[in-house]
Amino acid sequence: MAIPNGTFPTPTHAIVVNDRVNINLVVFIGLDWIGGRNILPGKLAVNRARHISEVERASILK
Repeated sequence: MAIPNGTFPTPTHAIVVNDRVNINLVVFIGLDWIGGRNILPGKLAVNRARHISEVERASILK
């Protein structure tokens, strides 16, 4: 997972998306960053993180 500088402390919020069997996606929201991990087998699993502005964070949390 490529983690941009400044993406810590830990997330303040987490969103977990489930199907009927398992967790499929987890989205983490920090103070000035958003990141996620799709929980898929093999090469389809991807981790992402990026900085967000205060306006973007407020919009996401709405």
